[in-house]
Amino acid sequence: MAMEREYQNILKQELSRRIGQNNRYSLRAFSRDLEMTPGQLSRILSGSRNLSVQKARWTSEKLFGSKTEQNYFVCLVEFETARDERTKSAALARLSKMRGLKQRIIQVEDFQAISEWHHTAILTMAASGDFDLSPKGVSKQLGISIFEAKLAIERLVYLGLLRREGQTFVASESSYRAGNETPSAAIRSHHRQMIQMALEAIDGQDISQRILSGKTIAINKSGMREIQQKIEEFKREIEEIVEGKKGRDSVYQLNIQFFDLGASGKRRIK
Repeated sequence: MAMEREYQNILKQELSRRIGQNNRYSLRAFSRDLEMTPGQLSRILSGSRNLSVQKARWTSEKLFGSKTEQNYFVCLVEFETARDERTKSAALARLSKMRGLKQRIIQVEDFQAISEWHHTAILTMAASGDFDLSPKGVSKQLGISIFEAKLAIERLVYLGLLRREGQTFVASESSYRAGNETPSAAIRSHHRQMIQMALEAIDGQDISQRILSGKTIAINKSGMREIQQKIEEFKREIEEIVEGKKGRDSVYQLNIQFFDLGASGKRRIK
């Protein structure tokens, strides 16, 4: 992954994280926290303006708790703003020594692409070829802000999961791969969000627009593998049904939960 514009992507990542924690948070709030004007921050994020090295040091102290992370961010700014090859080479040498940290930051970016629900929804829209993938179109389809949609599209392009094709975006042939630690945490976060959205759909969506169904059954746990296989087959069958239809106009989530009621009850008693 190229070093150019990487520090801007780290800033976008942090902004997206804060919006995810507080949907009232905005570019204006982020610029206030970094003591810049919204216009200055917008130009920095777009790449039309750079942070100064001095401002990068101050910003890194605001954003990162460890000296290593702070130094990495400052080095990225030094690399991008260097006016001569000697300065650029020195910054690159320092960055090379911190390659392990760079990899960790990229894994955090990948983690967000999995865990935040609208990223997978955008990839699904792109794969179908039936949707408007402009930030405005994604915003209208998914009910998120235009700014959130723009950040998500940029992140997916940055990760190589989307690519621009003419005036729109298409799903890349490359698939997501992550390290051994992040996927389980990312998947749990993703499931929590989708289950929460299913809860909201109980009262928020008309019964003609949703299907909610459940069945309580007694099992022998030795049959769990067979049940899992049947669930996977069912998911593939649903995919085949929808892929055979042209002009798709909605993005739905199929949630399947199959869990031990006794184990859940015991945790509540504690």
